[in-house]
Amino acid sequence: MKTIGLTDAHERVLRLLPRKIPIDKKALEPLADARNGVAHSAIHDSAQAEAVITICLCLVDPVLEELTVHPNGYWGPYRVLHDNLVDEQVREERVAAESPARQGTLNVRTGLRAHGTQGA
Repeated sequence: MKTIGLTDAHERVLRLLPRKIPIDKKALEPLADARNGVAHSAIHDSAQAEAVITICLCLVDPVLEELTVHPNGYWGPYRVLHDNLVDEQVREERVAAESPARQGTLNVRTGLRAHGTQGA
């Protein structure tokens, strides 16, 4: 069986679903680093876990929509956790966007910039 790496898979999804995936290559780095560390070196940084999970949610949701898969069926009993993490992300972005001193700053946890734009 042939597999592809996470960054290659991400690039393919970006091409298949242009403008629908809110995570760019830079914002994907924590997820790729965590995946590579765990899969190849058995290294796990629990401090990155929440950021990695939130990045995954931001990647999966538009794909589910495109595939017409209902979120309740996909997430099952984890839907509440999904919604809580996404809601927390939205709150953090709103606070960052409303704070003039922080406009345009990166959200350290997800790599997304204030005002909903992605890190470069």
